[in-house]
Amino acid sequence: LALSSQEHQLLSGCFDVLLGKFELMGIPPAARGIPRIVVKFDVD
Repeated sequence: LALSSQEHQLLSGCFDVLLGKFELMGIPPAARGIPRIVVKFDVD
C-alpha cells in the first residue's frame, strides 16, 4: 500500500507540498466491502 503525505496550502490544491512517501507492507488483500485502513499522521 503506497501513500503520500501532502500539506495543502490553498483550497484549490495548486500549492500542495509533498511531505513524504510511505509504503505499508505486510497487509493482506481484503474482499470488497471490508472496512478501509485508517492512516493518521501527527506532525509537530
